[in-house]
Amino acid sequence: MTKWLLCMSTLARQCIAILGVSLGMTSTSHVVSFTSVMLPQLKEVQDIDDEQASWIASINGISLLIGLLVTPSLMSTYGRRIVNLMRSIILSISWGALIFTTDVHAILFIRFIQGFCLGLAAIVVPVLIGEYSSPKYRGVALTTISLAISMGVLTNHTIGTYFSWKIAGAFCCGTTVFNTLITLLSPESPTYLASRGKFDQCKDAFRWLRYPEEEEELEKMISKYTSESQDKIKTNLIKKIKNKAIDFFLMWKRKEFYKPVIIILHLHIINEWSPATVFDAYTTNIVHGLAGKDVNIPVMLLSTDILRAVSSMCAVIVTRKCRRRPMFLVTISCNILSYIAMIVYSYLKTHNLLEYDHPMIGKILIHIHVFTFSIGNITLPNIFAGEIFVYEYRGISNMIGQIFFCMNYIVCTKTALHMMSSMGLHGMLTVYASLVAYALVVTWFLVPETKDKTLQEIEEEYRGKTKNEENAEVLNSLLTKVNHVN
Repeated sequence: MTKWLLCMSTLARQCIAILGVSLGMTSTSHVVSFTSVMLPQLKEVQDIDDEQASWIASINGISLLIGLLVTPSLMSTYGRRIVNLMRSIILSISWGALIFTTDVHAILFIRFIQGFCLGLAAIVVPVLIGEYSSPKYRGVALTTISLAISMGVLTNHTIGTYFSWKIAGAFCCGTTVFNTLITLLSPESPTYLASRGKFDQCKDAFRWLRYPEEEEELEKMISKYTSESQDKIKTNLIKKIKNKAIDFFLMWKRKEFYKPVIIILHLHIINEWSPATVFDAYTTNIVHGLAGKDVNIPVMLLSTDILRAVSSMCAVIVTRKCRRRPMFLVTISCNILSYIAMIVYSYLKTHNLLEYDHPMIGKILIHIHVFTFSIGNITLPNIFAGEIFVYEYRGISNMIGQIFFCMNYIVCTKTALHMMSSMGLHGMLTVYASLVAYALVVTWFLVPETKDKTLQEIEEEYRGKTKNEENAEVLNSLLTKVNHVN
């Protein structure tokens, strides 16, 4: 680490490290929203049909799944920081290549590579932020994910409105280069170093990031992984393979694995059906359905982008002050209420039952809804994704959650237009509101309070018993069933 970084306060160093990770989500939002800037301008100078345009917009979804599948293995083998560094370097090169080509096949290949980087970021970013940050600042740090996404979309749309897509691409490239530089200055995750038996490096990284009063967490971490590393030394290769196979089958019965997975699956329902994605993809349809045909769509898009960024900033403050569960209940409930308001208004408008109507009513309802899903539905899943998973299952749990998120994304975007044409806007919103309400109820009964708790404390709360005790209990139960059958 450079001398000037060592002279900075602990909080400043922690903020720099977290900034390097959060910028990864800004880069991903650049990738997702870039087609709305590039395609209209590219069609003016090149003959691109709708089929080619749809592939340019969606091909990164294929490579996204590949990135999700390989990230847990890469993280456990090479470390969180190396994966994040690899992602930012590849993304920087891809942006640099994109701004120097107009060939459709080259653009498709570059977008495919960028989608792979999205898969890396989707898992490594919340994990690394959760392991970098102090318990009292972890919620705020994880909130920067949604803030980074909102700022990425806002900057892309703003630059694309006034300048060419190549200038917007150059800005995206500059962001990822800056991200790479900060990542180079940041340490590896102390939790990962401890899990690999690198205890001296773990102490250095932990003390670079954390406060002296948090040494107790460091001692618990080292004590835990010291005992585990001694157990690994005592076992031979065949026994290690056997233990890994047994552990894989037994993990599905462990509540510290399946409970967080159930929670994150329902949180992704809340996230995806909010519906931020549908609003980004079909802004014109939703705005025309609620506010009328005479609305200026670019102005409406810019105003909602600014509101999303402001809402994400508000979420940073609220997360610092409020406990997770009450914030979760209030914000998601407000989102459902805004859904109900839009459903009632859309139904009355469609059936000509309104005595008085004005485009401003629809605009206000849309902005209220954007505020609610920006401060709650998008923010909280990112916070919980960095907190609720135990270390040994952090990679695979995030992978399962992100794959489920991709499935929701595909279903949501592919069915939206059909639902609007067959059920009307109010019918589509009713389905979305029902899904969010269902997920809210399930998550509320399962999710623990995580504010100001160390990751070790959250893990122990889930586990209840030590891993060896639970393994023995599960194995004894299985042996009892086998003996009973015999």
